[in-house]
Amino acid sequence: MTRKTVLLICVVAMFSAPVGAQMSFKPDKQWDAPKPEPEGPDFKTDRSEYQHALAVYQAGDTGKALALCDRVVKTYKTGEWVERAALLKARAAFRGGDLKKADRELTRVRKRFPCTATAREVSDLQFAIGASYIDRGKYTGVRILEEMVENNPYGPRSDEAQFKIGEYYLRKRHHVEAAEAFALVIAQYKDSRYREDAMFLRAREIYLENEGPKRDPLPYEEARVNLTEYLKDYPEGKHATEARGLLEKIETALARKHYLIAEYYRGQGQRRAAQRYYRYVVERYPNSKWTGKALKRLPKEKPAPASEPPKPEVEPKETPTPEPEAPAEPADEAPPTAPEPTDDKPVEDKGEPQ
Repeated sequence: MTRKTVLLICVVAMFSAPVGAQMSFKPDKQWDAPKPEPEGPDFKTDRSEYQHALAVYQAGDTGKALALCDRVVKTYKTGEWVERAALLKARAAFRGGDLKKADRELTRVRKRFPCTATAREVSDLQFAIGASYIDRGKYTGVRILEEMVENNPYGPRSDEAQFKIGEYYLRKRHHVEAAEAFALVIAQYKDSRYREDAMFLRAREIYLENEGPKRDPLPYEEARVNLTEYLKDYPEGKHATEARGLLEKIETALARKHYLIAEYYRGQGQRRAAQRYYRYVVERYPNSKWTGKALKRLPKEKPAPASEPPKPEVEPKETPTPEPEAPAEPADEAPPTAPEPTDDKPVEDKGEPQ
């Protein structure tokens, strides 16, 4: 066999193998793709390594679980099990008591994996971290929960987070901020299980912020309105007794404030203005002890005389009467006496004081 012949045989064999493979393919049969080899070191997968880290976490070894999850995240970079491993890192840090690291790891999860199947777990952990900060009296918890409510205002635990913010300010005795936080719970989450507590606490915080003999009665009026709304919605609620007692205190305080305003005008010689406020105390707060004092300041008005005689309740039936032989002359009736003049003139009531 010559050299040219051998070379020709090699060329024919080279081109005939692919053609043969193409001819042997049958469209009606599914092509079996080769199975992928396991990824990662030591032929482990991201799933198997995550499950191992989860088992260690459940056993209580949070330090080792955190290290295993860190290895999964750095080795595989992305994917469902990488996301779960990153979330488990934050959970392990939280269980270990490192709130700062837990918040940092959870922030990375939210940035790398937004809107995923673990969104509910992320929300629960974010609330737990923020609530733990608040329980320690740290403002960082307010920041975390405010971010949670802002990013997902109608999430599964947003109402609880907003109520928790109000509790932080309540403990710090920041009455204005607490009332505003509770007001957001009432306005945004009408079906929330925290609505009843929020309604009462908002009214109480407004009262506490303005407690004392201040001249401006408007904040007390706002607290009174809020307490009235609470008792209307929850007449037998768990705060009903305290709300009624607080409402009585507010009405007494409001009566006192208006009485002092009337006394001020009386001292300035403005008689009509003073009487307006005295009457307002009597009409608006009839059960207050200040009502008696206001009545003593008001002039005693005499009842006006009747212009016509009272009519009988039942009209008498007409009966025929015989004509008298001689008509009797009518008796002289005494003219009605005019009421005695008085210096006190009725003062026109112009309504509630502004």
